[in-house]
Amino acid sequence: MKKTLSMLLSAVFLLLASASMDRASAAAKEVVDVAVLNFPPYFIAGSDKDHKGVAVDIITAAFDRADLEARFVVLPYTRSIRVVESGRYHVVGILNAATSDKLLLSSDHTFALQQAFFVRHQSTWRYDGIESLDTLKVVTVNSYDYSQISPAYQRYLETAGNVVKISPDATYQARIARMIAGGRVDVFNEDRGSMNYAIEQAGLKGKLKEAGILPGMGKQYLGFSPTETGRDLRKKFDAAFAELLASGPSTGSWRSGISGAEHLASIDHEGASAMDVRKTLQIVETITADGFGTPCDPITRVAALAVVRNPLAGGFVEDLSALFDIGGALGERLMGEAVARLTGPPVSYGKAAIVGLAGDLEHGGAMIHPKLGKPMRAAVGGGQALIPSNAKVAAAGVPIDLPLGHKDEAWSFDHFDTMTVMVGDAPRPDEIVLCMAVTDGARPHPRVGKGPITD
Repeated sequence: MKKTLSMLLSAVFLLLASASMDRASAAAKEVVDVAVLNFPPYFIAGSDKDHKGVAVDIITAAFDRADLEARFVVLPYTRSIRVVESGRYHVVGILNAATSDKLLLSSDHTFALQQAFFVRHQSTWRYDGIESLDTLKVVTVNSYDYSQISPAYQRYLETAGNVVKISPDATYQARIARMIAGGRVDVFNEDRGSMNYAIEQAGLKGKLKEAGILPGMGKQYLGFSPTETGRDLRKKFDAAFAELLASGPSTGSWRSGISGAEHLASIDHEGASAMDVRKTLQIVETITADGFGTPCDPITRVAALAVVRNPLAGGFVEDLSALFDIGGALGERLMGEAVARLTGPPVSYGKAAIVGLAGDLEHGGAMIHPKLGKPMRAAVGGGQALIPSNAKVAAAGVPIDLPLGHKDEAWSFDHFDTMTVMVGDAPRPDEIVLCMAVTDGARPHPRVGKGPITD
């Protein structure tokens, strides 16, 4: 009897233990190896699981929502791609879409990079189109591909005789920074966040500075192996990441990798010292029909707005140049990302300013006329026509009609348009709302002719 009872208890114990193991197994998340390069500040490799950066946060959060656990495997960039292409691993964590035609991209980009030019601090040069590079010694990295951001700059790097190419290693950004500081080369184009981080880590802060940006943003994706496992993981990631983006405003900062890097508060950028930005926002419209509901080809219109303190509010000031610099700096900061949100190439543009009640109409003109046009034209790849503009003095929450016109054909009737924008709590009396807009199409079904009727 005792033997039978003992055997029964043993059987029950084994059943309970088995059930417990089954529950633990069901609760354990599937571990997925993610090949990723060490790319501070977006991915800062640490010991074991102590990795930091916006890429870590994004991937970890999305995988967690998909009931997966990301295990990061730190590799050089090219190797991280090759091991996923081969199917050894199934996910690469940071990927420029132009780098591989074999991998399956995530449906949406996870964050974006802004490509800035870096020069010696004493240099007076600023980027003013491809031709402005001709007198300089330009350095670039062998594996870099700018074709999705600026095909013209990519062609220049491939064909110009004044370009020095180096191979990447663990410290190549710091090495290039020392080359620039020492006068061996003149200029390097790199992501703002990672290069400023490298400059600071190398002890070269104050030795180099930014000197303009390339238009557009370098969107970064996850890449998945072209296998059944890779396709399944991409499907799970896409669904989880879409839920994260919809879950609240805190995920918005991920869309620009720049805002995820704490050190960027100290970037030496023209006009930044006088610029106190309270907030920025984007308004994206996709028009698929006219006012009567007649379908049209989709038209995307993007407005980028910045709410900034007006340093000249409260009284008459003869010299308005502080506002010139703020307008130009905000144009460089916001216009490229606005263009990146378009579905097609940029066609029309416009600008406007709403000045708070303690300011003056001329303050709006100072923000939008002297220096804002240059970065706007750079972001759209040129612009022969004057940029339509508007300015007004108004209280918080008052809208403004932001005029639009074709960037090259000033008399294109099809593209005469407006986009009405506003910020609910701005401008406060001592603020200015600076507005820029860009579109990839004309009005829906334009039919008012192609020019003035003269007879």
